[in-house]
Amino acid sequence: MPGAPEQLRLDLVADMARCSTCVQHTRDLAERAGWSIALQAELGEIGERLSALHLVVLVAGGWCPQCGADLTDPDRSPSGTRHCRPCQVGWTLAENEQQVRAVDRHWPAAPDAQP
Repeated sequence: MPGAPEQLRLDLVADMARCSTCVQHTRDLAERAGWSIALQAELGEIGERLSALHLVVLVAGGWCPQCGADLTDPDRSPSGTRHCRPCQVGWTLAENEQQVRAVDRHWPAAPDAQP
């Protein structure tokens, strides 16, 4: 999403959040209505995937999914990682089995100060 207008980035993140919420609501309705366990499970899987895609969109848009802070430019990192300074978490986008995932990597703890 580099170079995308800010409003488009915001709209995409909001749409992903709405989709995830809508599927969860539908799954809850199916459960209360007593529809099949298979349907409920499938809606649950779709909801989980949409939640994962929401993280992808946040990271690709340059925002930390944990705190909302701006992430660093991945082009400035040798590993291509986007970093959140306040959370001390690095974020990468990884493709696995034709699905993109946002992967978090916590920074190593600072060594304890010597007395």
